[in-house]
Formats: sequence, C-alpha cells, structure tokens
Amino acid sequence: MASFTGASIVAGRHHHTAADASPPPAYSSTTTNDLDALGEEGLVRLVLTFLDVKEHHVCKCVSRQWKSLVETLDLARLDLSVRSPLHSTNLERALLSTINSYADIREINFTGQRSLCDRDVLVLTSCFWSTLETIVVDDCLNITDFGLLAILNAQSQRLTSVSFRHCKLIAGRFAQSSITGQHPSLHTLDFYNTRVGLGLVQDLERCFPSLQHIHAAHTPAHHDLFQQAPFVDAKLEWARAVASHFHDGPFRLVLADFKVLATHLLATSSLSVFERTLLTSSTAALLDVPLDTDGYTSALLHACDNDLDNLVLRLIKLGAAVDVTDNDGATALCLSAATGSLAGVHALLTAGACVNARTLSLATPLYFASEMDWTEVVAHLLAHNATPDAKTTSNSTALCVAAKNGSRSSVHQLIRHRARRPSFATLTKKATMEELMLALCLACERSHLDIVRDLLAIGLNPNLVMDNGVTPLYLACQMGHKDIVQALCMHGANPNFRRPAGGVSCLYIAAQEGKTDVVRLLLSFGVDANATMDDQSAALHIAARMGHVDIVQVLHQATGVDLNMQTRSGLSPLFIACEEGHGD
Repeated sequence: MASFTGASIVAGRHHHTAADASPPPAYSSTTTNDLDALGEEGLVRLVLTFLDVKEHHVCKCVSRQWKSLVETLDLARLDLSVRSPLHSTNLERALLSTINSYADIREINFTGQRSLCDRDVLVLTSCFWSTLETIVVDDCLNITDFGLLAILNAQSQRLTSVSFRHCKLIAGRFAQSSITGQHPSLHTLDFYNTRVGLGLVQDLERCFPSLQHIHAAHTPAHHDLFQQAPFVDAKLEWARAVASHFHDGPFRLVLADFKVLATHLLATSSLSVFERTLLTSSTAALLDVPLDTDGYTSALLHACDNDLDNLVLRLIKLGAAVDVTDNDGATALCLSAATGSLAGVHALLTAGACVNARTLSLATPLYFASEMDWTEVVAHLLAHNATPDAKTTSNSTALCVAAKNGSRSSVHQLIRHRARRPSFATLTKKATMEELMLALCLACERSHLDIVRDLLAIGLNPNLVMDNGVTPLYLACQMGHKDIVQALCMHGANPNFRRPAGGVSCLYIAAQEGKTDVVRLLLSFGVDANATMDDQSAALHIAARMGHVDIVQVLHQATGVDLNMQTRSGLSPLFIACEEGHGD
C-alpha cells in the first residue's frame, strides 16, 4: 500500500496551505496527534474524527488563530488524494483550517485513497453538498455501487462533474428506479476503466438529462456497444488484426476506416451521450475496446500478456491507452513485468505507464517481476523509482515473494536497492525489520538455503518472533528442512524456542510432523528433550501419539529423556501409544 502524502487546500485565486501561516496553539488529543505512522487508510479516519461534533467544538475553541485566518480565505478545493503535498507535520492544521472552518468547498478529491469505503464517501461529501461542484474518486478500489448511489441519490444544485475512473468494483448493478437524486447541473460522469454496463449508462442518460459527457471507455458498456451495428464489423476486423499480430491484415486500414465511420456518425447521426463521448476519441475507441468478456482485455493488454513485444510497440505508437486494466486490475506494465519482457516494460514506461500501478490485490509490476525472478526487469523498474516495499493485500512485498519463490538474484537487487549501497553491511539501518524477517521466514519455509544464508549474513536476528508467534527455526523444523535448521542454529537461533501460545517447542513440532533428521539435529545442538507444552506433554508424547516409531527411538536413546513423564492428565508416552493402537 502506498504511503499517504497528505492534502492541500487551493483557495480561489491563491494557493494556501496550513504551513504558510504561523502555527496555531497546540491541540492535544491522542486521536488526532498520533500521526507518525499515518498511512493512507488513516486519512479518512482522521477527517471523520474532525467532523465529529464534540471534536469540532474543541477545535474551534483552541484554534482561534486559524479561525480568523480561514474566514479571510475563499477556500474552494479539498485535496485528499495521495499525491497532494500535505504530510504528518501539517495535516492537523490543514484539517482545522478546511473542514472545521466555514470553508466553501467546491471540489473534493479522493484520488488514490485505496482504503476509502462507501460510507466515507457518503459522510464526507454530505458535509459540503450545498457548495460541491466536482467530486473525484479515481483509483479508489474499495468503492462499490453503494458509493456511486450515495452520490447519485443526493440533492445538489451545483454538482457538475463526478469521476470514478479505475474503480473496478463499480458495475452499476441496480435498477433505474434506485436512482432518486436530483442534479440539474450535472454534465459529466467518468467511468473510464470500470465495470459499468451499457444498461447503467443508458439509465443515467434518462435520469440526468443535463449530461453532456459520459466517459466509459474500456468497460463492459464499451464492449457491448461495439457488439452492435454499426460498430460490430470494425471490432471483428480489429480482433482479427490483433490475433494475427498485424502480420496478415492491413491494420492501419482498419483504423482509418473506423475513423471515417466515427467522423460520419458524429456529423450525421443522432447519438446517445455515451456514444458521442466515445466516438469523439476517434480511433482510441477501437484501440482500447475490450476484445472479450473473460478478462475484458484490450489489444495492448493481450499483447503484453502474451509477450508480443513487436505488437506492444506498434500499439503504443498507434496511441493505445497504457493505463487500462484487466478484470484483476492489472495494467499492461504489470503483465509485461510478469512475462519478463524488458522491451515491453521499457516501452510502456517511456509511454508514461505508472511504474507503481497496482492490481486489485495491490501487487505492483515490481512484485510480479520479483516473483518470477526477471532480474533485468527488476533492475529496470527500480531504476525508474518503483516502490520496493509496497504491500499486497496479503501483506507481502516484492522482497517477500522473491524470497518465497527462491528468486535469489531478485532478493539481492531488492536488498541492495533498499540499502542504497553495493553491499549488505548497513541494510538493517535502512530496511524494515518486519519485512526482512518475513522474507527470512518464507525462505525457511520453502527451503531456499542460499537466500536464508544471504539474509542471515546481513545481521538479522533469527530469534525474533513473528506476529503469529513463530520464529524462522520453528518453521524450518515444522517443514523438516534439515539444512535450514542447521544454518539457523549456526547463526545463533535458539533451539529451545517455545511458542508463546501453548508452549509448542521446535523439537515438539518436528516430532509431531515426523521429521526424524531434524529431531536428531536439534538434539545435537543440545535442545531440552524434556521441554513440555502448557499441558505438560513433551516431544515423546506427541511422537507416541502420532506413531512415529523412528522418532520415539531417537528420543529414547537421547541423554536425559524421561520415558515415564506424564501429561497434566496423567498420561505417559507408553499409555498414549497403546491408546492410539501403536503396538509396535
């Protein structure tokens, strides 16, 4: 998840930010001043806190300097997008000066706030309906049809433009009767690269007759429109040209014929608002039309997914959009990175593709390249300022997935890039320990010995406990990776580690899983063979219960093992073995 950078305030003819004025009196509150770790998901929560009635009055009382300042401003725009310049040191002041200070907000921008939910949109926009003219909710992946309805069903005399570009959960699967709002000034709706269908687009034209533009390129609506006359023949010819990689057909003639068709229709036909908006883009309407209903891939997405470098280059030169996505939210750059196409990646970046574009699971092009160990692509993306620590919805990063898949060269590049030095010597001062430890655990779990050694060589503490209460050694013992266990123990891993919950030890889990070689190795490192769980059961008890004869024999021969120890319920290893029917 990208880091939140803040919000800015654009006032009438001048640009004002809270940092431009002298500091107001300190506002002491644990709910609003804890900004050091503020992420993008924290922004809306903080805004909502300031909107609370009680907090509102407290802020007004302690912020008289801001009140007097703001009353002289004609504030017009509340920018809550991830690209705005506000940060943790001036966020509080800006919120005090905008949300809590009689501002005339005419535009609100949420671009890139991927944790924004439907309720947030409803609450925040409702505060300014009397003055709002523009709402931008681009690239907010958690916004659904409910968020769309929250805006459409409001009552506003001044709202002119609403944008939901790249919001892939918006499909418009609701009846026209669900739309009850009144927006007599609304002239533009933007659903570019969403999942809206042709039915919704037609319903919106009927509900809001003031509409002049409906942008819905690269959507199911776009696909369905081009399945009808007079567009269907052009789409079929275009699909054939793409399938032949432009080798067998006059693809330029297909585009030229479509341009003539679009010009003719715009000049002579009675078109819907959506049709007119789409055809105004000329050949782009054909270049970016979804070719299928499975992934809604455009010609460029198809070329990138199939590693067709020559076709990628041609399509980019023809003007194909580089920011459209498939059903999973993957851009052309994500697909080229996944296939390891350095030429495709370079061409897309040169054409302006976003290097940190993210899928619905928040995976980036760098994540895909690292996952597949495309070393040159990883290096190229890093050279173009790819964010190495962006997390997916499963809390994984490019480094973690590279370590998990055994992509050693990518691990090296990512670590060195984070350290910004050609060696690993100072990495622990530069990188996040949590990410490094997760990468180490994944490498241990998958038995990637070289990567484990590389990560240990930079000084990682192998005894740090992860959030789920395990250490790298515990995972290696559980999976039975003898070489990994030895490497960790040689680097100081504690063989007597016990999980905080339940007290399961490394020896116990190895015995439970039947990892005989690991049990022997742990004993050679002096592990306490009589260590017990919270229920007083030891490794010998679980080995007897599971019927692991070899491990029972190894433990029986170990020095100091109590063969008659009892669990809290008074059960001995022999009793348990008999109870489970392990007579041998």
